[in-house]
Amino acid sequence: MTDPLHCGSIRERVDNCSDLKTRGECQPNDTGYWMNVNGKTHLCEWNPSRNQCVYGPSCECPAAPFSLNLFGFESGSPTSCEDLNSEQCDYFETTDGRRCIQNILGQCKDPPDTEPRCFDINLEDEFAVSDDSCPYGTKDDCQTICKNKNSSFTGPARTILEYGCGTFGRGYGRYCMCSYPS
Repeated sequence: MTDPLHCGSIRERVDNCSDLKTRGECQPNDTGYWMNVNGKTHLCEWNPSRNQCVYGPSCECPAAPFSLNLFGFESGSPTSCEDLNSEQCDYFETTDGRRCIQNILGQCKDPPDTEPRCFDINLEDEFAVSDDSCPYGTKDDCQTICKNKNSSFTGPARTILEYGCGTFGRGYGRYCMCSYPS
C-alpha cells in the first residue's frame, strides 16, 4: 500500500482548479493546490490535452491545529465556528474533523456535511499549542507557552485566540501558533 498524497496547506485550497489558468499557476514547484469535490479532496493538475487545470488524484487534507470545545465548559472557549472571527477561522475544526469555513462575507461558519474531514498532519511551517487550563487560566504569553512546549523554540509566536477564564479565574485561555525561525 502506498502512502497517501498530501494536499497543500489550507492557504492552497481553491474553490475550483479551473480557476488556475496556466500550468505555472496550476502546478507551481513549491505549492500543492487542491479542492473539495463532493466531500473528497483532490490535488489540482494540468491537463495538457485540454490546456486546463483540472482536479486530479485524491489527497489527504491538513487538519486544523485546534478543535472547537465540544462542551463549552470554559467561558469564552469557542464551541462553534460562529464564535470565531475571520482571522481565527482557518485554525479551528469541528470535533468530527471538518475545518471551519468562511462564507462570502468573510464570516466564520460551521461546515456543511459536504466539507471534507481532514485528519492529515499539519504541514505548516509552525506548530500549534494551547493553554486553556481554566478555571484559573494562564498568565503566560504565547512566546512562553511555545517555549514550554518546545524548549528549543526561538521563533516568533502569535496569539490566535485568547479569552478570560470565568468569574474566579485570573488568567486566560490562549491558543498560539509558534513559528520556526527561517
